[in-house]
Amino acid sequence: MNGDDDEESQPQQKKPSIFLYLLYGSIIGLLILLLFQTFFLGESEVNINTLVTQNVEENLNCECKIFFDNDSIQTNRENFTLQRYENKEFSHKMLTKKKKVAVFGECYCDGEHHYEQSKAYIAELASDKISIDFAFVKNNTNISYGI
Repeated sequence: MNGDDDEESQPQQKKPSIFLYLLYGSIIGLLILLLFQTFFLGESEVNINTLVTQNVEENLNCECKIFFDNDSIQTNRENFTLQRYENKEFSHKMLTKKKKVAVFGECYCDGEHHYEQSKAYIAELASDKISIDFAFVKNNTNISYGI
């Protein structure tokens, strides 16, 4: 008898309806889809950081171009003057959906002599930054490819 009293004194719990399970499942599914699209399908922004240094005893008028392959070629150009022994740093933002990108940079500088360098990279995007460095020294007029 005492056992029967214990069962009667506890209220019976209702089981959640199938509708509630479907609602929770739909919400979790939408959250997973949103996270997947955000991190795996959307465009990501990449900073192309460029540093140009010179070790010559003259002022140089320079033009640097960055070509970035993302289904279509994105191009950015920077014109500037480098004073003796100075450096110039600039950054451009590019958008990509790819995890492996091709980046090509070329830099031309004119003063008493003509200086030029080109660099090409196939980059696996492990971070959101790619760095391209150009360095000009006295009598450095050749083209170099850094791959």
